[in-house]
Amino acid sequence: MKPHKVTMRLTISSILDCSLLEACEAIAQPRTMQFVSAPLLTFDASALPTRWHVGKFAVRLKLLSFVPIGSQTIGIELPASPSPDQVSLRDNGHGAIARVWDHRIQLNAIGARQCQYTDELRVEAGWWTPAVWVFAQIFYRHRQRRWKVLLRQLSNSSSPV
Repeated sequence: MKPHKVTMRLTISSILDCSLLEACEAIAQPRTMQFVSAPLLTFDASALPTRWHVGKFAVRLKLLSFVPIGSQTIGIELPASPSPDQVSLRDNGHGAIARVWDHRIQLNAIGARQCQYTDELRVEAGWWTPAVWVFAQIFYRHRQRRWKVLLRQLSNSSSPV
C-alpha cells in the first residue's frame, strides 16, 4: 500500500533590527542555526561546514537537547542571483520523520537597519504531517524569537555571530 501523501505549509515573518547584510552574514553560518534552534532542537554539528555552501549535510537531531529524534539531511541551495534588497536561502531537506522538509528563508530589506525575515516551510511526513506541522509552527516561532535574542547579544558586544 502506498503511503498517504499529505502536504502542509506555513509562513512566519518577523522584523529584525539589523541590516540585510548583517542578517545574510549570520545566516551564512551554521552556528547561527544552532543558536536560534536551541534548546528546542539541537544538531550534531560535526558534519557542518563553518559557512553554508551548496550541498547536503547529514545531522542527528535531539528534541530539548536530549531526546534523539532521528537524522535529517540539510540540502542547501543558494539563490542564483541575490539582489541588493532581497536574499533567499533554501534547505531542501528530508529526514527520518519528514520525507520533505522544504524550508526557505527570505530576507527583504526594509531600510538601512531593518529587514523582514520570513520562514516558509512545506512539509510531508505521511500520516504524521499534521503533528510535524504543529511542531514546525512552534519551532519556527521559537527560531524567530531567538533571532531577536541573538541580535540583542550581538549589539551588546563586538563579537561576530
